[in-house]
Amino acid sequence: MKTTTRVARAMAVLAFAGSTLLAGASMANAAAPAALRAEAALPTPHVISATVSTEIAAFVWEPVDETNVVKYAVYADGKLAVKYPAPSTWTSVWLPYVGLTGKEVFTIRAEDSAGNQSAPSNGVVPVPAAVNSLPTPTLASAVLDGGTVRLTWTPSRTEYAGCRLDYTVRADGVPIAGAYDSATATSFPLVDPGLLYELTGNETFTVSAVDCSLATSSQSNGLKLS
Repeated sequence: MKTTTRVARAMAVLAFAGSTLLAGASMANAAAPAALRAEAALPTPHVISATVSTEIAAFVWEPVDETNVVKYAVYADGKLAVKYPAPSTWTSVWLPYVGLTGKEVFTIRAEDSAGNQSAPSNGVVPVPAAVNSLPTPTLASAVLDGGTVRLTWTPSRTEYAGCRLDYTVRADGVPIAGAYDSATATSFPLVDPGLLYELTGNETFTVSAVDCSLATSSQSNGLKLS
C-alpha cells in the first residue's frame, strides 16, 4: 500500500437608590448602546467541556432558551475564533488555522439574527482529550465489491445531546477514510482518484471512534476483505 499525506484539514448593571434617581436610571437604560441591551436580553451560554487533542480544540455547551439565536461565537482571550450555526451545541477549532495554541481562555456568546451577542459564557482552558475512553466499535464486515471497499461496524455508543460520533478507517494502521455523523458504514475505492493512497486488497482494516469532545476509542478488531 502506498500513501501520501495531505494537510487538510465561543472561540455592569448600576443600581441606584432613592426615589429621585429611579427616573434617571430608567432613562439611562433606554439610552444604553444596543450591544449592551442585547447582552441583557440574550441568555448566556454555559460551556460544559473544553478539550484539546494535537492541533484541534473542541467545545460543548448548553443551548440557550432563545428561538432567535442563530449562531454561537467562540472567543479566545476575547478575540473571535470561529462562529457556528445554532442549534448545534458543540464545535471544534483547528488551532493553527486561527493562530491559537489551545492555552487561551475560551468563552462562547450566543448571537441573534441581527448580530447582537449575549454576555460571554464562563471562561475555560481546554484540557487534554480522553484517549481510548469510548467503547470500541466492532468491525462487522469488510467486502471488496469490484474496485470498491465496503465496511460496516457496530457503533461505539449512541449519540447524546447531539454529540455525534465520527469514525476513522485504517488499512494496516494507516488512516484511509472517514465516516461522519454517527454512520456505521462507509465505502471507498481501492485506489484513490487523487492518488492519496493505493491499496492492494490484502490489507487488514480497522475502525475507531471519536466524539465531539475529541474522546477516542481503541482500534476495532481487524478484518481482511472478502
